[in-house]
Amino acid sequence: GTNPVCFAPKPSATARMFKKLTKFIVNQMDPHKELVPVESIVDNEHFRPFYLLKKKSKPKTIFHPAPYYQRTGFKLDDVLLPGKDGKSIERLLQDSSQFALTKTSADHAHGGLSVSFDPASVELQGGTSLLKEFSITPQKKSISLESLEELRREREINMDHSFIRQLQRTDIKLYVVTEILEALEEAIYKESTKADGGFKAKFYATLCTKSTKEDKQSIVIPKGCTLAFRTIQLHIRDGAWDLDYFPAEPVKREAYVADGPSKGNLGEVEREVTYSCRIFPELSHDLMLIILNTIKAVMRDRNLLQELSNKVSE
Repeated sequence: GTNPVCFAPKPSATARMFKKLTKFIVNQMDPHKELVPVESIVDNEHFRPFYLLKKKSKPKTIFHPAPYYQRTGFKLDDVLLPGKDGKSIERLLQDSSQFALTKTSADHAHGGLSVSFDPASVELQGGTSLLKEFSITPQKKSISLESLEELRREREINMDHSFIRQLQRTDIKLYVVTEILEALEEAIYKESTKADGGFKAKFYATLCTKSTKEDKQSIVIPKGCTLAFRTIQLHIRDGAWDLDYFPAEPVKREAYVADGPSKGNLGEVEREVTYSCRIFPELSHDLMLIILNTIKAVMRDRNLLQELSNKVSE
């Protein structure tokens, strides 16, 4: 006999399925969207607690709805000077809640076209169905902020570390992973797409053909795979490091939460503009005119715009 042939999902299909799964988990378990879903199963091990991530300075607006973190390959312990006790900081990691999530969904769509000519008729039929199913138990692992603060007081950053030296020459922001959701046990996510097509022609005799195409794909989520994570920004200066417990963005986001029904993306844009321009109604007519003329002048002069941007950054 011949050996069976197995077809694995294409890498792009695997990536798409994993991204879809982690986003679903975050949407179900974190309505405030503070957790960030891991987008690549290949890189999931780089988003573990204590790992350092980098993110370029971009405003988190409706046009950039989620931060894009990049792995650095380093952990916090790698860039700290040795501690007095010589113990690993991994001891500060805590296991906590477990949550079971199960989902089975089936979407069906059918369509048809029938045209009659006496004594003949033609009928076209078609339909598709999409089945998605998985059962997974995420477990939360986290570092208590109290123990992280104690570590900050005890151990300084190694400013001679090559990564830190390079980081000081850029405007890249550095973050440390403080909490994750990981798969407690191995899980399988399955997708099945089925398409039916038919053609019938009736003249004086009947001819009927029918075809069915079914595409099944699955991805195995290994035990311990990181599904989502939370970070805190690090600020480094002369060996000391601080933790940004209250970043400005979440505070700003809470400041313009709108009442009443949601307008989707347009509503978010309106709230963002309303928040950014909230000072204008309080200005006098003359001062408002000066500001608007200044804005128009800056928009016409790219160099002036860059200069103003630099001043604001400072």
